[in-house]
Amino acid sequence: MKKLSSVLLGALFCSSVLYAVDYNSMTLEQLEALKGTVPVEKRNEFQEVMRNKKQGQNQVNKEYRDEQRELKLEEKEERKEMKQLQKDDKKQLMQEIKEQKKEQQQQFLQERKKQNEGGQRKGMM
Repeated sequence: MKKLSSVLLGALFCSSVLYAVDYNSMTLEQLEALKGTVPVEKRNEFQEVMRNKKQGQNQVNKEYRDEQRELKLEEKEERKEMKQLQKDDKKQLMQEIKEQKKEQQQQFLQERKKQNEGGQRKGMM
């Protein structure tokens, strides 16, 4: 009889150890897999751990979304700056081209003037 009671006591101890699950050490995916299999006496603990894990996951997701949003804003600003630089470069290039054309026209007019003066002098002589 003593042997039977110690066997039953050992079995009871083993079964309590089997149900002594540390939900905190589990991942959210593992907890999701356990839904519907949690004993009634452990449901409150399970639900609390599940709620905390989900809140933690939501916080991680929020931080990730915030980081991604910040990166997109930075990229947008960089593209805007690049466009402005390209616009400024184009403006400067167009200004340089205008100046070169103006210079070429002045040189052409001076050469033409010299030719006309030289031709008039020849004609006068």
